[in-house]
Amino acid sequence: MARTFQLNSGFDNMTVFENLLTARALGRRGAGGWLLTARADSQATQALLEEVGLADIASEPVAGIPILARKKLMIAMALISEPDILLLDEPVGGLTPPEIDELIELMLTLKSRGMTLVFIEHVMRFLTAVADRAVMMHQGRIIYDRTPGGLANDKTVAEVYLGSAGLGGAA
Repeated sequence: MARTFQLNSGFDNMTVFENLLTARALGRRGAGGWLLTARADSQATQALLEEVGLADIASEPVAGIPILARKKLMIAMALISEPDILLLDEPVGGLTPPEIDELIELMLTLKSRGMTLVFIEHVMRFLTAVADRAVMMHQGRIIYDRTPGGLANDKTVAEVYLGSAGLGGAA
């Protein structure tokens, strides 16, 4: 299991490649295996950079890369440990519609490989494109547990998240 965070993290003074290599070194095997497998780690890191679309900026310091690249880097840093389950907190927050489309494609690729993806996300377009199931909670209680396609028409979800104005009533 691996996770990403809502806020974009990374070592700003290191390159994209170095960040991913660090995550690889400290991942599933722990730092002990790092010195013995540096060449294999470097090859796996480069392959993952290509897969997530960061190979062209691998030598750039993280401090100067755009938000989409930072989000992809966080995902790559989680993926480098080869998890079966990936937890993502607000993966498309702050992205433009074309950037969201790019992340949708990446998530669909991961999903097609059998990886379990669990999101905390508010962007419905992303959820409906990627998720098979949506579970909404309010004050510790599940108020929706079905396919994401039905979210827009669910009266309880609209009332909780949009208020009475979401139901067409007075605010």
